[in-house]
Amino acid sequence: SVAEAKPGTVTSGAPSIACRMPKRLLAATLHLVKRGLRRLYLRLAAIVRPVGIAHLGRSFATAVTPRVAQWDPNIVHCHDAECGLAAIRLSESPTTLMVYDSHELWLGRNTPAHKGVVGALVLRWEGRVEEQLVKCSDLVITVSPGIARVMELHYGLPEGAVAVVRNIPVAVAQPSGSIDLNSFRDFADQFLIAYSGRITNGRFLWELIDAVSHLRTKHDAVVFVGYGSVHYVEGVQRHAR
Repeated sequence: SVAEAKPGTVTSGAPSIACRMPKRLLAATLHLVKRGLRRLYLRLAAIVRPVGIAHLGRSFATAVTPRVAQWDPNIVHCHDAECGLAAIRLSESPTTLMVYDSHELWLGRNTPAHKGVVGALVLRWEGRVEEQLVKCSDLVITVSPGIARVMELHYGLPEGAVAVVRNIPVAVAQPSGSIDLNSFRDFADQFLIAYSGRITNGRFLWELIDAVSHLRTKHDAVVFVGYGSVHYVEGVQRHAR
């Protein structure tokens, strides 16, 4: 008892909480706490990450613009809108020509930075940056006719205003073990859709599979040529079946 304890010590006959709690229950409790903390972290990250990306763009422009301006460049090539703010500031020089290279649909890219309410605000801000970048550029280029037309329609540009500069060779040697796409010419009576690229989310692949059922005949087909995680590829295959 406390009365019989030596000076400077406090004793109690009740066992500690850790001793009374079974080890399995303690482990389960710790697991739940860790999972809760992880969820909290992910929610905070979903808010902080988009804001951080926007802040990084401003910080980059502030740091880079004066240094590049010292070179008095004849042409500034802005590859994607990540450097958009810096490019917009540099375009103010009357002796500098601006080229905006939209390597992809910048506002439609597959990124967690556009998730949630904060991500939607960042997406809107990025849209304003790209719109201003397109207006101040002397030339806008991209890698495919499809992206070029979408950009022209989105920003109200005349057809042909966005130049297409292909980033693939005209002809390449066929790798060993690859699929010969010429073999699909045997399906002359079929409507064949070929997708080439990464097999992942944000590419509307499942919707593409569903759309095949609305084509002319039941023999129409869609072909995927690309790569991706085994888990996602298997999911696409199950959906196709």
